[in-house]
Amino acid sequence: MIILSQLAAIGFRHIANSTGKKLIAPLDRVSIIQSDLKNSDCSLNYRHLIKIQKLNKVILEHKEHHKQTFLTLYKFHFSSVSQLTIFSIITGLLAFLIGQKGWKDTNPTIRSLFLACGALTSFYALSINVYKQDIGINKNLESYIQYDNLQKEILNFCSTESHQNIKGDTLNFDDFHTYTVKKLIEINNIYLEFDKDAVELKNYMDKF
Repeated sequence: MIILSQLAAIGFRHIANSTGKKLIAPLDRVSIIQSDLKNSDCSLNYRHLIKIQKLNKVILEHKEHHKQTFLTLYKFHFSSVSQLTIFSIITGLLAFLIGQKGWKDTNPTIRSLFLACGALTSFYALSINVYKQDIGINKNLESYIQYDNLQKEILNFCSTESHQNIKGDTLNFDDFHTYTVKKLIEINNIYLEFDKDAVELKNYMDKF
């Protein structure tokens, strides 16, 4: 049963990884388009354009980090939730069968399956709570969007003749560069959640 659950986990992760990449692919294509800043597209001089392109490269690396973290957490969360649902249903059905005859009169195979499925149900339920995958998924996706929005601000500044920010205010290059770096510092973070309190620790030696 454990071997089958691991094989199923691999399958679910493969499906989730493929699905996650498809979901984020349009955003990646937009990112490539808005990062392709050329002299013909911008009203900046060459020196300023080089600095803006460097900022864009920094943003792209941050976006890639959050994208990969999102995909990793998403595939494990999808696998855990799917298997939790499956094993919860199986455990419930086996509990019903055992309840009809009683524990002692139930076939040993059914009892073994019940214990194995119950253990796997507990494991996947705990893994979701301990690693807080859903929170990590949402935060990394949110950070990806924040960096993407910052790219759009850069695109707007480079494309407007008067060099405006997203609010329509005219800024000189140095002020905008400082604003962009400040924004990078504000949204820069690593989101990997973990809640050790979700697992109840007991000292079993106290019984002896």
